[in-house]
Amino acid sequence: MAKTVHPLRSELLTELAHETQYATIKTQSQYRAHVSDYLDFVAKKDATMETWKERSMVYGYIDNLKKAGKAQTYIDYVIRGPVGCLFRMYGLRLPVKLPKAVRRGVEVGEDKRLTEEEIAKLIQTARVSGNHQWQNLMALTSIYGLRAGEVAIIDKTDVHPQKKTILIHTEKGGEPREHQVPPEIAPFIFKYDYPRLLGSKVFDVFSELAHAAGIDRGAGSRKKSIHAIRHGVFSTLRNLRDPDGKAVYSADDPFRFFRWAGANISESYTHIENQKLDEVIFKHHPFLKYWK
Repeated sequence: MAKTVHPLRSELLTELAHETQYATIKTQSQYRAHVSDYLDFVAKKDATMETWKERSMVYGYIDNLKKAGKAQTYIDYVIRGPVGCLFRMYGLRLPVKLPKAVRRGVEVGEDKRLTEEEIAKLIQTARVSGNHQWQNLMALTSIYGLRAGEVAIIDKTDVHPQKKTILIHTEKGGEPREHQVPPEIAPFIFKYDYPRLLGSKVFDVFSELAHAAGIDRGAGSRKKSIHAIRHGVFSTLRNLRDPDGKAVYSADDPFRFFRWAGANISESYTHIENQKLDEVIFKHHPFLKYWK
């Protein structure tokens, strides 16, 4: 007799497949395996499985991984990545705290990032389209380098027109960060409604915009996704030079601005320090000129 699959489990795994459809086959397989393990743990504690998103359930699973002898780096990956994906795809925030991850930023190859010209073309297409979703997406990605999941989770309560700020909930171990909003993109940040989206929908929106802009994204495993904007903006910031050939930003500034715990960066920064960093970045940000 065939084993009956709990309908909620089936729903979650189906949505996970949609959420990770643009990832590599290896990543899809890893995410499904880790999420299945988490759901097995949930089912043993609660037959209804309705408590899969409860804080106590996630902490219980973390304790279970520790008892099994798993390293903290492994636990961080499983919780922030696969398990965290369950929450992000429903527009929820991971309800647990993990030790701050210190990661070393690595600049990706040209086949994984868009050029300044291509990003500028996306901005121009979004601006003249009248499509508010395209405009908001490009304002967030071309200036702050947001990932798809970070775009999807933004709520109307995260934007503050009076303070002229936006709160970004960073994925992959970075810290939540309140950013200043420069006037060039303010209309596209503050006048948007921020409907709840699945992360996979953000990929679809980018695909529509890229097609309208005539961007050649490549094909197969090398096809560029929305994250190619993030990589392109980061690379442009890191390599920006003044007329004398001197780097415009310090080695750490792009990492901090992108909410990465980059090379030699392990400490937390105060609100004032972050505000000053925004001012430094925005003074020379290479993509702000395309929003004027």
